[in-house]
Order: sequence, then C-alpha cells, then structure tokens
Amino acid sequence: MLEPGQISEIEIEIPLPTNRGLYRMKFDLVSEGIDRFEDRGSPTTSLPVLVW
Repeated sequence: MLEPGQISEIEIEIPLPTNRGLYRMKFDLVSEGIDRFEDRGSPTTSLPVLVW
C-alpha cells in the first residue's frame, strides 16, 4: 500500500500494435476494478510511442 506522496516503480508488459505509426499511451489507475482515477479528477500520464 502506498501512502499519499509515495512513489513506487512497477514493471508492466504492453503488447505493441500490429501497424507501424506514432501512438500515444495513456496511463491511469483503477480503484478496486470499479472506477478510473481520471474519472475522479486525478491527472493521467501519457507518452508518445513510435512503432516501426
């Protein structure tokens, strides 16, 4: 469990799209499988991903 302000690093595996191109990957958390944090006003993080 993380307390407010704490940071943790995790490894995730994400399948790549089958088509080449520039994509944007957005990261959001889900609370107990019920609600996304973004839906409650928390900011998300997104990164560009180039598949070639």
